[in-house]
Formats: sequence, C-alpha cells, structure tokens
Amino acid sequence: MKDCKVVNVFKPISFLNLLETDINNLHTFSNETSSDLDKSIHEIRKSLKSILAILSIYKLHFERTQYLSWVAYIKDISKLYASLRDPYIYRKTYYKFEKELNKKSFALSFELKNHLELRYALTVKELINKKDILIQGNSAINNMIDKFNKSFIYSDIKSLNKSILNTFKKSKRLYKKLSLSSSSDDFHKFRTCCKGYYLQQSVLIHNKLRNPSNHIKSLYKLTEFSGQEHDLQLFYIYLKIHFPELSKLSESFFKLKINKLRIQIIKLFPRIKYK
Repeated sequence: MKDCKVVNVFKPISFLNLLETDINNLHTFSNETSSDLDKSIHEIRKSLKSILAILSIYKLHFERTQYLSWVAYIKDISKLYASLRDPYIYRKTYYKFEKELNKKSFALSFELKNHLELRYALTVKELINKKDILIQGNSAINNMIDKFNKSFIYSDIKSLNKSILNTFKKSKRLYKKLSLSSSSDDFHKFRTCCKGYYLQQSVLIHNKLRNPSNHIKSLYKLTEFSGQEHDLQLFYIYLKIHFPELSKLSESFFKLKINKLRIQIIKLFPRIKYK
C-alpha cells in the first residue's frame, strides 16, 4: 500500500466541513443520558481533541487572540469531562494489574480496590454531581458549536499540509529529547503532539484528501503505547498520593511496565514519516 498522498489539490477546504464529523459526535454524546457514562465521556474527549487538531492546522486563518481563546476554551471543556473520566481510568488500570498488586500486599490492594470502586460509584451514580458537570460541559459544547457554525474559513490543501508538516517537525524535536529516564511531562508533551499529528492526518483521510497507509497504522500504534504509558503514570502518581505504602511496594513493578512501553515508543517513532 502506498503512503499518504494529497488528492484534490485545487479544492478549497472548509474549516467547518472538516469539523462536521466531530460536531455530530458531540451533538450525539452531549445529550447522552444513559448509564454508560464512560463511553460518552471518552467519545466527547476524543472529538474535542480532534477539533483541537483541526483548529491548529487552520491557525494562520485566525487572528492570534481568537485562536488562543478557542484553544483555551476547548481545553477547559475537556478538563470538565476529565474529572469524570479519571476514576474510570484508575479503576480499569487497577483491574489490569490486580494479581500483581495482590502479591505485593493483598490487604493494601483490597483496600485500594474498595477505594477505587467507591470513588467510581460516586462519580457515576450521584446524579447531582454528574449533572452539574455535564450541564456545564453540554452548555459549553453547544456554545462552541454555534460559533463554529458561523465560521466561513477556507484553506488550500498546500497550506494545510504545511501546518501538518510543522506538527510532525515539532514531534520530531520532542522525540530527540526523549530517553527512558525522561520525565512523565516530557513523554506527555510528545504524546500530545503525536496524537495531534495522527488526528490531523486522519481527518484528511476521512475527507478523502489523503489516502490511508501503513504509515498511519504505525502512528496509531505509537499513540496507543503513549496512551498506556500516560495512564500508568497517572495511576502510579495516584497511588503515591493516596496509598504511599503500596506505591513503595509496587514501585519496581510499575517502573518496569512504564519502561517497556517507553522502549516501544522510542523504537516506533523513527518509522513515522511525513508523506
């Protein structure tokens, strides 16, 4: 299969058209009232990240202050939902490594399990807390969609590809700073940039402005490894704060898991090219 290549070279590309899929997703999930909160929040945050990635490749078509205000606004909406998403991630990570944590200290692991289950249950089942956050998030999403629907911004494919190339170059610069001993913040910045690069290309592929390729598959795998590394980092930080004794007992275990993922990430990125 050939690598990605640009098609429809002379077609003006509407900013609003590239947002269409994610706006539809937000409309669907922002009105979600079922008990499947995890799926709803995950899908909302995915679409918000995609919108942010699209916005960044149209950066030059906005006034600087307008662009920065939109970036801040979208990040604020995402943070609202993150407070609902985090308990799910902690709970999911615990069950993934429950056997190993039991071996370190069954009593502490059992206490952690009950703690995470309670926190998760409170997040999902206490309707007042859930509705307060969801109402804020839904209102912010509707306001954002309304303003985006009033935008009449177009770009040529050459300009969009130049912006995507800049994203790739930034990820390359961040990669050069990485090592197994790099901080979690350094890996998080690299992950965020690679995720943006993946989303930018995915949107163009979805709109038939690029052809799919094995390059995109490798990029997707990289974002998955980076996401797993990030989740483990967050979970271990949570342990250190709330269960310091268990975090000390399991420190070598989590460091090994994190390093294995980092090795995969560091090995995989050189395969990622800009085409």
